[in-house]
Amino acid sequence: MRICLALLMASFISTGSAQSTVISLPAKADTAATSMPAATSAPAPAPAAPQVATPIVAPAAVTRPAPAPAAPQVVTPMVAPAVVTRPAPAPAAAPQVAPPAGAPAPVMALLRGQITLTSGGRPLRSNEAVDAVVYFRPATPVPLAVPNTPFVIKTERKTFAPRVLPIPVGASVRFPNNDPILHNVFSTTKEASFDLGLYGRSDGESYRFSQPGVIRVFCNVHHAMVAHVLVMDTPFFAKPDEHGRFRLVGVPPGPGELYVWHERSQLWRSAVVAGTDEEIVVPLELSKRRVPPHLNKTGQPYRRTRPDEY
Repeated sequence: MRICLALLMASFISTGSAQSTVISLPAKADTAATSMPAATSAPAPAPAAPQVATPIVAPAAVTRPAPAPAAPQVVTPMVAPAVVTRPAPAPAAAPQVAPPAGAPAPVMALLRGQITLTSGGRPLRSNEAVDAVVYFRPATPVPLAVPNTPFVIKTERKTFAPRVLPIPVGASVRFPNNDPILHNVFSTTKEASFDLGLYGRSDGESYRFSQPGVIRVFCNVHHAMVAHVLVMDTPFFAKPDEHGRFRLVGVPPGPGELYVWHERSQLWRSAVVAGTDEEIVVPLELSKRRVPPHLNKTGQPYRRTRPDEY
């Protein structure tokens, strides 16, 4: 077949005929006759560009990202509810039992007694006992309460009033002058040495007593003017009445020491038990002078004056 086509093409080219020729090819026993139309004379076509067979490319496989692994499902364990621990309730306070009707109120411990005065073995009238001071020191000390307002010792008619004044440690005393003349209050006692100066009628000056003891106070102008400030380190003190009787109330029950001071006597002291309600008898022998001998604030003797002289 290929040979016949080659011969036909060669004949066409050599004759240049424009006619169409039908060529009968002998049939082969095993091949059917094929009729070809006559070729039309035309310029030879340019050789066709070789057909490059485009290889059939299988479509690119689309690569899809693998799905992200699913987050593992965390199974929340079943937790038993927390047990709330509540503090055990405080034990109930003991009920306040009111005292039965008619029962006496609790009585605070007290110390009471009587002062008797003698001089040279002879009894004296008890009214001089008002210048005594009775005080109690319990076995267990008790804190002091110091008032903000100062105590007062005034000068009047050339005397100190009161003549004897007990105060707690840390308290102050003011010394007003009610006389129409000049006074000069001072002390040379070791526990409280002071000089308030010379001043006329006025509210006076004050001094704070910071150490316990018996402080003698004088006037630098008038020799006979004497006062005693007893600075106490215990809150339990009192002055007897004009009959010499005394009472210390509110003292703690139990043992302690009782003291009785008088400017004309030796200090009296005794061990006692507060709360027994027994009367305590205190005998005092008055042997000292009412105005002790002393010098003025400069250490010089006082100038002699007449009793009626201001």
